[in-house]
Amino acid sequence: MAMRKREDDEVFPNAAGIDVGGSSHWVAVLRHLVEQAGCEPVREVG
Repeated sequence: MAMRKREDDEVFPNAAGIDVGGSSHWVAVLRHLVEQAGCEPVREVG
């Protein structure tokens, strides 16, 4: 999938990042949302 260049830096301000692997998945959320929820910024999910 090709990335399109945008004028502004913030494309999806509340999006999470997910790395899907064979045995586990890693999820990362924005730090300001983590501070509000009181959880870890990066988490491994089996």
